[in-house]
Amino acid sequence: MAGQQAPVVVKFGGSSFIELQDYRRVARHLSGLAHDEGRPVVAVVSGMSGSTGRLLEAARDVDPDLEPHVQDQVLATAEIVSAGLLRAALHAEGVGATDLWAPHIGVERTASGPVIAVDPRRLFDALADNTVVVVAGGQALDSDGRIVMLGRNSSDLTAVAVAAAVGADRCHIYSDVDGVYTADPHVVPGAHLMPELSYAQCAAMSSSGAKVLHAGAVRLAKAHAVDIVCASLTPDGAVTGSVIGAGQGMAAVVGDRRTQAFRFLGAWADDVIERVRASGAVGITAVYGDEMIVCFAGQQGNVAAALDRAGINARAVPGLRLVSVVQPDGRTEHTVVGVDSLDRAVHDLHTHIHGDATGTAPRVTSKRRSAHSGLLLGAGWAEA
Repeated sequence: MAGQQAPVVVKFGGSSFIELQDYRRVARHLSGLAHDEGRPVVAVVSGMSGSTGRLLEAARDVDPDLEPHVQDQVLATAEIVSAGLLRAALHAEGVGATDLWAPHIGVERTASGPVIAVDPRRLFDALADNTVVVVAGGQALDSDGRIVMLGRNSSDLTAVAVAAAVGADRCHIYSDVDGVYTADPHVVPGAHLMPELSYAQCAAMSSSGAKVLHAGAVRLAKAHAVDIVCASLTPDGAVTGSVIGAGQGMAAVVGDRRTQAFRFLGAWADDVIERVRASGAVGITAVYGDEMIVCFAGQQGNVAAALDRAGINARAVPGLRLVSVVQPDGRTEHTVVGVDSLDRAVHDLHTHIHGDATGTAPRVTSKRRSAHSGLLLGAGWAEA
């Protein structure tokens, strides 16, 4: 594709696919996008909403001590099925399309962490013959050539890596939220939608537990100068959102419901932070008080098991949650509160920073599981 514009790169999260007809809706949008832009489109997709969770539940019912590589193999089917359904919807709309998985485009997880590498040649070959190329997100190959999953929200990481590989300067991430807010609109109805914010702020919000974008995706986007447009697709086709790049945002308040807190027993060694990070439990955001209570933000799986594997003597402290104030430049201040005080703490901090705006109606809907998300497991799972 030498001498031509880079393809448009978009990503659709699982919440974009609640009903099967949503694949047709997305397909029509992609067809119109390719026509309006006059260039092909790469669409990275997640599994339909709820499918990954149901597959994981089923696999752990079969084997409570599920091996990590087996878990990844099972979970990867959610994105593969979603990519196939979108390809089918595009065909039904008369749009030339194909779908590719991690082995097809050489998506590799690097040894240094979640940053991934993509071989663009297969992508360009597919784009030469198709209007839309659908890519199964969130998966990569390990050193043995097995499919591995890159973690929660990692389809964002795939989309940014694809954008960097094909030379796109912008990547559109579609979800059920129309951008990045100064607080969770479910908790603070008067939270402000930020039209733009910096890479540093977005990454800090994600690392503090905000359900915005994959922190590794934001760091990768900064490294390759790829702007991320975090947006939603409305029924009338209009697009609103926030641009993550060099822009200036507003102070944001993040309350993390998924915090895992631990009291470290014994002497506090100088190397304990590095040992914890080496265990795979990343994203340490606060050390609380003199008791050396450490909080791990976000969904990090079983932190207790990771600490145990690293030989770190720690005891879980239930009922604590992390609250963070993230400035436009990414500087972050953390506090820890009881779980029952979390929403009030977020609301009060937001009011202190931005004033009281409690009269504004919420602009987001509650996250839904697709009724079809159990299709790989039978009707009984779909009705659960």
